[in-house]
Amino acid sequence: MGCVMKRKYFYVFGLVFSLLLASCNIGLGEAIDTESPKIDITSPNEGAIIRDKFAIKGTYSDDGQIKSIVLNLNNLVTGDSKTYDAIYSENAYSFTIDPLNEGIKDGNYLANVTITDTYGHVTHVSSPYTIDNTAPVIILSRPESKKGSESFEMFGQEFKLEGRAHDDNNVNIEIQIFSKDDEKNPLFIEKFNRLSLTIDETVLNAK
Repeated sequence: MGCVMKRKYFYVFGLVFSLLLASCNIGLGEAIDTESPKIDITSPNEGAIIRDKFAIKGTYSDDGQIKSIVLNLNNLVTGDSKTYDAIYSENAYSFTIDPLNEGIKDGNYLANVTITDTYGHVTHVSSPYTIDNTAPVIILSRPESKKGSESFEMFGQEFKLEGRAHDDNNVNIEIQIFSKDDEKNPLFIEKFNRLSLTIDETVLNAK
């Protein structure tokens, strides 16, 4: 009889110990963060030409908590760099950059975004951009663009735009043609996008 009681006591003790061990393993598994965070850049598009104030945005995910999301904006020619801390919540982040007020020069840049979680796991993502806040210079040889000129150039069947532009990138031009009797309402509007720096375009053709 005593032997049977000892066996029952041993079985009960073994069952309690197993349950405690299983409980500890479950808790330990929930507390460990083994995965590196994931992050991407959704805006601006890779290789975009950016003017004025802009934001770099994206999304992220992690199986733990995020410690920081940091942007390094590096000039690929001069090596100048600026660092920003992100505003982030609900798996989305953003950085706001104001080149004119922050003294960021025109040029080619690489945006490096680094995300770090509380366990020290780190992930990097990058995207190239061009910052261009300098207006292009355009000199027209036809029609002549001398300042203060009141003479009119005569055209036949074709109205052509000829000249040169100076800028680090291709230029966009919008032509508005007005009647001399109405300088507010254009008779004709034509747009030329991504022109080369040598301008030779037909605006109107009466053929």
